[in-house]
Amino acid sequence: MRRYTYTCCCILLIFVLCFCKPSSIPVELPSIIGLDKVIHLLMYLGTCGVMWTEYLISHRSINFRRTALFAVVAPILMSIAIEVMQGTLTDFRGCDVGDVYANAVGVVLALLIPYGWWLRNRAKSTPADISSSQ
Repeated sequence: MRRYTYTCCCILLIFVLCFCKPSSIPVELPSIIGLDKVIHLLMYLGTCGVMWTEYLISHRSINFRRTALFAVVAPILMSIAIEVMQGTLTDFRGCDVGDVYANAVGVVLALLIPYGWWLRNRAKSTPADISSSQ
């Protein structure tokens, strides 16, 4: 858990924002069509971006099997669970499949972080390093 302090804080913030009454949020958002989905995308892009950053700082290489579950499947399942809980446990929030799609897009976009890291490390490798790893 110490390795993922900021990730845990982001996840906690998502839960707080998803379960607080909209009237208790002091910010008045402009009435723009689709703004809600953009906010969902950015919340999950940011959270998974932080997660990938903390993972890459604390590990020398990427274990794609483990991280696929941790950084892709788990956030999407969390998103589905939150939407179901909003629809069944609250009377002021609803279950919106569009939110799940927006969250999933944010999760997938966050994959650009490890991909960029991999490309950068690959560019630093010499041809001998690449051929010996194959």
